[in-house]
Amino acid sequence: MVILFCCWKKIPRQVKAVQNSTPQIKGSSQALDDVLTKISSDKERLSKISEIFSGRKRRGIVISLMGYDGSGKTTLCNHLLACFDAASVPAQRLHIYRLHKNILVTPVIILVNRYIWKSVLILDRGIYDNLAHKLANRPRWILRLLVRLIYMFYPAFDHKFYLHSTLEQTILRRDDLVAHRYREMSEAYEFIGAHLGYITLDSNEYLLGNVLDLILSD
Repeated sequence: MVILFCCWKKIPRQVKAVQNSTPQIKGSSQALDDVLTKISSDKERLSKISEIFSGRKRRGIVISLMGYDGSGKTTLCNHLLACFDAASVPAQRLHIYRLHKNILVTPVIILVNRYIWKSVLILDRGIYDNLAHKLANRPRWILRLLVRLIYMFYPAFDHKFYLHSTLEQTILRRDDLVAHRYREMSEAYEFIGAHLGYITLDSNEYLLGNVLDLILSD
């Protein structure tokens, strides 16, 4: 109870700090200004975003972006935030790196957002990223067991996307990445994504449009 109370007290500060931070896009194929220009001119899509999400008065939703470091999660997250902002839909980014915080803090934030804040919460990295990083070179039965255990007790995600990028694309963002580690991580992420129903998308210039189309068609 003491741990949960401490986590609860930290929630507003963590989310506010993330929400007010200036977007930093590294290795992006699209400048944020270009994305904003395209979004502003796409009146039909903005109208649909506003119509769908403004009608969700009952609860907030969670969009989970999963993928190894350098796959484009933060870039996509910033682009999605720009889309929701242009459509006057409240949205915020949540980036929690540590495993213990994703176990103790993130579920509380998700539930608070679902029933109190009622906004679009975009997870830029989460607990399954932690598992992929820590267990990439471990026996698959261990990963399978932990994934199933967490899935049973963790708050559900409304939309789940696994971002895949080639080794060459990823190295442009993370020049410290080595080939064998990339292969281990890719296999672990694909294993998790297949078990949890994540939609796999290539991290390219069509990524934002593909994600929006999938979200709006649901």
